Amino acid sequence: MKTTDVKTMIESMGLPYTYGFFPEHARPAPPYLCFMYAGGRDFYADGENYKVIDELHLLRYAPEVDLHADRRIQKTLNNFGLSCRWERWFDTDTRLWVTEFITDVDIEDDDD
Repeated sequence: MKTTDVKTMIESMGLPYTYGFFPEHARPAPPYLCFMYAGGRDFYADGENYKVIDELHLLRYAPEVDLHADRRIQKTLNNFGLSCRWERWFDTDTRLWVTEFITDVDIEDDDD
């Protein structure tokens, strides 16, 4: 998957989004998405690095828990060939519910 494919996938979810976090003064009305590559690991064997697997974190901020919206995001990830795990918490700073979807992505160079 190319980084442009990740952007296309997130855009298809139909919510405002940014990489990292919105600055407090520029934060849109919820719900909105933030995403980041927050880790990764190499697939290394036989003295060769075969792949770099990035960990994509996609966070949905909303004023209330919305299981249907969360399922739509999961379905979108699945439609792009990604499985995920998720967790939810209440962010006391933003006073919003956050659902974080975590998935592994094999990122290719955009110019390949």
